[in-house]
Amino acid sequence: MKRTALIVAVAAAGCGTERSSKPLNGSQYDLPVANSVQNFEGVPAETTPARSSVFTPLDEASCKLIEQNRDEGSYWRRQCPGPAGYSVEWTESDLRQGLEILKDGRRTDLQLSGIAAKGAFNHLGPRIEWRGNNGSLLDRMAVRVLVADGAEPAKPDKSLLAVVTLAPSPCVIAVVQPGQGQSDEARHISDGPAQPCLGR
Repeated sequence: MKRTALIVAVAAAGCGTERSSKPLNGSQYDLPVANSVQNFEGVPAETTPARSSVFTPLDEASCKLIEQNRDEGSYWRRQCPGPAGYSVEWTESDLRQGLEILKDGRRTDLQLSGIAAKGAFNHLGPRIEWRGNNGSLLDRMAVRVLVADGAEPAKPDKSLLAVVTLAPSPCVIAVVQPGQGQSDEARHISDGPAQPCLGR
């Protein structure tokens, strides 16, 4: 699977979290910062000032390796930092990656390889966007899922955004396809009404 080089405009130091209020300029895989929402015609739209985002890293330097078995399709498991009492476990097995959300002793597998990647080889983007009121009362998150084209491995990975509700139980509620304004569309969904879980 061809992995695309990622350029991260702002990185959290160590295992910290990051809050931002300015749009980021960088690769197509950056998640632009909240409160710069546009409608689907590309025109700036009104936003709710209380809604904001916190970003946390999803990379080997920031996530602690807790389990590894090279004999099982390069299987590994890493624990990564999260805000407001959340953390995530990031896994890879047989060239497919996944996330589990951990909070208050509860663990939920988001089933990203099945729901977003439809079983294809995939890997996740370099950071997670957590979204909520004032950046602390979190109720949504988004993560990028880069999916390989099995028929044409030389083609660039397909870049999807999985939108996740955090309450009452974490699950994927939308998968946003590539296109102009993709991140804004994902944020629009995050700030909208409750939606049913996909794959359930």
